[in-house]
Amino acid sequence: MRQFVVPVFLAISISVSPAFADEVIKALSKRSQISVEEINGYLSDCDRTQLSMNICAFRDAIAAEFELDAVVAQRAETLTSPEARDNLSIEMEDWRQSIEEACHEQADAEAEGGSMRPMVYSGCITEATELRMTEMLGAQ
Repeated sequence: MRQFVVPVFLAISISVSPAFADEVIKALSKRSQISVEEINGYLSDCDRTQLSMNICAFRDAIAAEFELDAVVAQRAETLTSPEARDNLSIEMEDWRQSIEEACHEQADAEAEGGSMRPMVYSGCITEATELRMTEMLGAQ
């Protein structure tokens, strides 16, 4: 299993594609159970507090997930057989599960349950997802 190392002092910040911006904020609100208004407050200054850093890192992970989902959907459209599409789906589910496990391990090791843990976990997910997108785009 590959370990993705994200420096704990750096919250990864990716630009959110305009095509997904509203969906990312809605998903972030739903997953965090924080209102869209509050989310926007945290996102307005990602360096203000640890909570705002965590929220911004979570936003980046969701945005990367949405981008990867679009790449996977494009790849699935090029596959001619239902079996190939099923295999892609299984491959992606296995990948997601292994990345989640690896990122939980990394976050536990680096943040030891502290307030930075969500940021470290989200940063790891973002980095792994961006790498997976690059790999998939390179294989096309």
